[in-house]
Amino acid sequence: MWKKILKITSLLILIFILSGCGKEAIKQEKASQDIFDNKKNVEIKQQAESQEATKPKIIEETEKIEKKPEVKDLPAPAYAGRQAGEISIKTTLNLPVSFAPQAPFADWGMPYQEACEEASIIIAAKYFKNEPLDKHIMDREILDLVEWEKGYFGYWQDTTAAEVVKILKEYYDVNSHTTTEVTTEKIKKELNKGNLIIVPTAGRLLDNPYFSGEGPAYHMLVIRGYDRNEFITNDPGTKRGDGFKYKYDNLINAIHDWNETKENIYEGRKVMVVVEK
Repeated sequence: MWKKILKITSLLILIFILSGCGKEAIKQEKASQDIFDNKKNVEIKQQAESQEATKPKIIEETEKIEKKPEVKDLPAPAYAGRQAGEISIKTTLNLPVSFAPQAPFADWGMPYQEACEEASIIIAAKYFKNEPLDKHIMDREILDLVEWEKGYFGYWQDTTAAEVVKILKEYYDVNSHTTTEVTTEKIKKELNKGNLIIVPTAGRLLDNPYFSGEGPAYHMLVIRGYDRNEFITNDPGTKRGDGFKYKYDNLINAIHDWNETKENIYEGRKVMVVVEK
């Protein structure tokens, strides 16, 4: 009996001991699992924080890409200076136009005495046709042109600006036109286009010291350039007319077309012939 009780008691003690150890083992195992879980949670948290730290940069770069402006056709930029198509006006200009006087060999008899219109036309035409000009050529051209005018107009003296345009076209096949915009600025603009200007004038207003006597009542010349104060001309009325200079106001004031009433040249209109490049 006592043996049985002792055996049962021993078994209970053993169960108790084992039960305590099992709990301790379970407790230790649970503690280890908690440490592992905590460590894992810390790692997960650190990883999440790391990702969160890099997120603004990614968003920022994304926003930069999204906000990049769309490339479109832009209007031509504004710029200082002249507008498109506007002529640049040089400070000075002197076109290389050949010269010969209307009296090539100093013979001022007819037709040379009245041939300033023909000589001006010949100077301009030869320039644009890129043909030579000297005294011999001028002499022959004047005589031939005078004869042609007699047949075409029925006369040849005192040619008007409008008749100059006809002669240039019909005889030399050179284009030109008249304009009543007779200003220093207009003349400069046309010269900078490469054009030449033929002007009819009341010759005595020119005050050219090389004209004989009072000078011609009606006179024509070619404007080929300008400097800061003067127009540069080929004035066929004198042998010194190659590059002869007239003050701006002086020349502009003297410009008058042949008066159709043939009474007063000073009443002739302001007009000039633009001989086109």
